[in-house]
Amino acid sequence: METPFDKINDPIGIRVAAGLSRLALALKTNTQQGAAPHGLSPTQSQILALLRNQVEGMRPSLLAQSLAIKAPAMTEALQPLLARGLAVQTPDPEDGRAKRISITDAGFALLATIADWPDALLETVADLPPLEQAVFYRVILKMIRQMQIQGTIPVGRLCVTCTHFRPNVHADAETPHHCALVDAPFGDRHLRLDCPEQSPASPDAAEAAWRRFLETPPPAFPV
Repeated sequence: METPFDKINDPIGIRVAAGLSRLALALKTNTQQGAAPHGLSPTQSQILALLRNQVEGMRPSLLAQSLAIKAPAMTEALQPLLARGLAVQTPDPEDGRAKRISITDAGFALLATIADWPDALLETVADLPPLEQAVFYRVILKMIRQMQIQGTIPVGRLCVTCTHFRPNVHADAETPHHCALVDAPFGDRHLRLDCPEQSPASPDAAEAAWRRFLETPPPAFPV
């Protein structure tokens, strides 16, 4: 049923984008404020955060891809980290011509003093009912994947683009998907945005899996 508000309000899509823009601005401001006192740029703090869970380190090209920046900008951001001993560069065991960047103990120590996310944002998300968190996470995942398909953001290590991802192969609505790597079922809430064990599927296979994933209905809110 149409109401007067349908005429005076912006379309819902515009309001969603505006809301996300405000959240993005808050995150950017927090990152700048958290990194600056430690002599880091927001990009450098994000590099350390990415390296934290990478036992074998990451190639600079993958770091640049993950942060959606150009190779020269990554090189410039890495130099101070290496000079301060917050990160170290070693030969890539898989390719002697390539290098890997790893975080050092000093980098871990510094990173521990910088909050990854604003406390207010974490508290706000935590205050949402579990069902709303699950639906919100699914929406975020769908938006990220769609932006990757459009070429707006670089392709990351999503579960839904992994060769081990088997969507909707189990009858259990809580855990309908299957990970062939660990041979175990899992649900939407377990999907990762950046899985270190991810092995990219071919474009055709990734598209087919994504379409099958979209067949999964989102969690239903109580009526």
